[in-house]
Amino acid sequence: MRAKLTKRTVEAIEPCAKNQIIWDTEIKGFGCKITPKGKRVYFLYYRTSDNYERRPAIGAHGAITCEQARLKAQRWLGEVAAGRDPSEEKQKQRKSTTLQELCTQFMTEHGQRRLKALTAVTYQGIIDNHIIPLGGKLKIDRVTQADVERIMRSVEDGHTSRVVRLGKQRWSKVRGGKGVANRTVSLLSKMFNFAESRDLRARGTNPARHVQRNPEISRERFLSNREYQRLAQTLDALERNDTEDYRVTAILRLLLYTGLRRSELVTLQWSFVDFEDRCLRLPDTKTGRKVTYLGDQSISLLIELPRKDGNPYVFPGDVEGGHFIAIEKAWHRVRKLAGLDDVTLHDLRRSWGSIGARGGMSLLLIGKAMGHKTTKATEIYARVSDDAKRDATETIAALVAALTSSAPV
Repeated sequence: MRAKLTKRTVEAIEPCAKNQIIWDTEIKGFGCKITPKGKRVYFLYYRTSDNYERRPAIGAHGAITCEQARLKAQRWLGEVAAGRDPSEEKQKQRKSTTLQELCTQFMTEHGQRRLKALTAVTYQGIIDNHIIPLGGKLKIDRVTQADVERIMRSVEDGHTSRVVRLGKQRWSKVRGGKGVANRTVSLLSKMFNFAESRDLRARGTNPARHVQRNPEISRERFLSNREYQRLAQTLDALERNDTEDYRVTAILRLLLYTGLRRSELVTLQWSFVDFEDRCLRLPDTKTGRKVTYLGDQSISLLIELPRKDGNPYVFPGDVEGGHFIAIEKAWHRVRKLAGLDDVTLHDLRRSWGSIGARGGMSLLLIGKAMGHKTTKATEIYARVSDDAKRDATETIAALVAALTSSAPV
């Protein structure tokens, strides 16, 4: 049967015992098949340049309109005229790698060889909690900048936020927000660069490259002199009254004394401690191998710590052979007692760097002591605190007062 394909003509044909085909009178090879069950599917019949017959489906009537099918048929015929085979391209797209498959390949081939253990865990969390739920089924060769922006906005708006059960009485909160959205886009960009290097996507087409990230305000929270005193008094009281786990107070004191990262302390092993040279020799940190020198307070604290047979960690965990993992929850208790509700554990590290800056140390020296690779990473730790500003103001005011009081009349 031949007729101009329109919504009316397609829907007017009643199903029968056999498949029926209506051929369009305007576009050669463009047709619609009506099955006995009443399903109507648009298709295009053509021959390739090497004389192979093809009849790929364009789409089901209702899912697309007749006019949309007509436009697609015209585009396909243009490709055939140019020597291409739309049916073969369609097969390739169907078989192309999904974003979820790319995530697996990226973490297997790149993550295991190039990423630090903690970074790999962070990346896997972003993948499992945000990327796969929002775009795992997308074909990577068809992902656009708009797709990446949609994923970013969804994470930012908290669409993937939820509570995940990790085990018996163990839960984890998956959070969204602007910062997490930015890190999700950064990871997508890394993965699409990886896809291009494996020829899974055309070179120079990274859809995350030009996505505008959310502005993030650098956190500049340093402890003041009074806050240092309050925290020290709180730790003294907890130890005196034996109302807090010794591992908690010891970790917090070492954070204050050394400026180490939380992860570096909780995973510290006795084999890393060099009492003779008074230092910690950390084999693998965020910035690689690192040596941290220890003051008298740190050495005395470490000497007094008990050791657990069969456990290599300075701060052994409750699980056999593991390290202490409850420092974040414990810090929330301690900071509340000290009246430091807005202070994070990383703020203790920032404060350590700030003390060095207030003491006149150079950015280079502070950065080396903290294990930074560049001085740029040190700049935030070297911002002058309110106490330093107050001291400077009082000193300058006193000098001005002295000058003005002794000025000749």
